[in-house]
Amino acid sequence: MIISIEKVYEELEHQNDSECSCSYCVSMCEERPCWGTPKDIQHLIDLGHAKRLMQDYWVGNFLYEPENFDAQDYFDTYYDIQIICPADIGNEGGYAPSWRFKQCTFLTPDKKCEIHMHKPLEGKKSMCKRYSLNLHEYVARTWDTPEGKSVVEQFEKLTGCNI
Repeated sequence: MIISIEKVYEELEHQNDSECSCSYCVSMCEERPCWGTPKDIQHLIDLGHAKRLMQDYWVGNFLYEPENFDAQDYFDTYYDIQIICPADIGNEGGYAPSWRFKQCTFLTPDKKCEIHMHKPLEGKKSMCKRYSLNLHEYVARTWDTPEGKSVVEQFEKLTGCNI
C-alpha cells in the first residue's frame, strides 16, 4: 500500500524530538549523516551550507506493491529518489558514496552537532530507543515530491553536482 504524503508528514510530526547525546546516538553521526525533509535542507541552503551538503538517494520509489506485482510495470515505473543531505567528510558538494561509514561534516571534534538548532528531521527525531516508524524511509518519501525535486535542482545549480 502506498502511503499518502500527507500521512507521511503527519506521522513524522507525531514523533518526539530527541536531545540524547549518548555514545549510541553520537555514533549515528559518526557513521552516516542524517536525512531531512526538503524544507529542512532548503533551510540549510538558505543558511549558506550548500557546499557542505551532498546528493544521496533512496533506492527505488514507493510504487512497488508486492500483492499486485507486475515485473514489466515495475521496471517501467522504477526510479531512485534523489535526496540532499549533510555530507560525509570528504564528499561536501558532491555525491554520497555507495558504501559508506563516514562521519557527518557537521559533527565537531568534541562530538557535538555544529548545526544542532537546524539539524535535519532524522537527526532531530532519531534516538537510541526504538520506535515503530521507519524514520529513514518516511524522510525519503518526502523527497519524491515536487518540493523535493526543486531542492535537488537548486543544489545541483549551486554546486555543479548533477547526475
